[in-house]
Amino acid sequence: MSFIIEGIMSQKLPWGLVLIGVFISIVLELCGLSALAFAVGVYLPVSTSTPIMVGGIVRYLVDRTSKRKMSEAEAESGPGVLFSSGLIAGASVTGTILAMLQLSEPTREFLRKINVTETLGWFASSDLVAFLLFLGLAAILYLVAHETLLKGAPDGERPSG
Repeated sequence: MSFIIEGIMSQKLPWGLVLIGVFISIVLELCGLSALAFAVGVYLPVSTSTPIMVGGIVRYLVDRTSKRKMSEAEAESGPGVLFSSGLIAGASVTGTILAMLQLSEPTREFLRKINVTETLGWFASSDLVAFLLFLGLAAILYLVAHETLLKGAPDGERPSG
C-alpha cells in the first residue's frame, strides 16, 4: 500500500504493474471468480488465509446439505455468518485486551511467575491440540450454520436470520 501511495505522491507510479493488476482482475471476474478473494489469497500469508478457506469449505458444505434454499439476503445474515462474525470480533477484542494487559508491569510479572508453557507442558505448544481445537470450531460453525444447534432453542432466544 505504501508503494502505491509513494507512487501517487511522487507521480512515478509504475502504471505497467497497475494495468497488469487491472487486466488480471477483469479476467478473474469474467471467469466468475472474485477478484477480491483472489487478491486476498495472493496477498495474505497461508496462516491467515487458511481459516478463510476452511470457512468457505464449511459454507459450501452447509449450502450443499441444506434442505431449504435461502435467498442471498438470508444467506448473508444467517446464523453461520453471525457466528463467524462473533468469532472474529471476539478474537479482536481478546487480542486487544491481552495487548493492554502487557502494558502493566504487575501483569507481566504475574505471567512470568505462572509460566503457562511450563505449567501446561506439551499441551501449550502442541500443533495437534491446536489443530483439533480448530476442527472443533469448524464443526461448531457447521452445526450453527446448518441450524442444528438452534433447533432446541425457544423462538424468543433464537437469533433472527
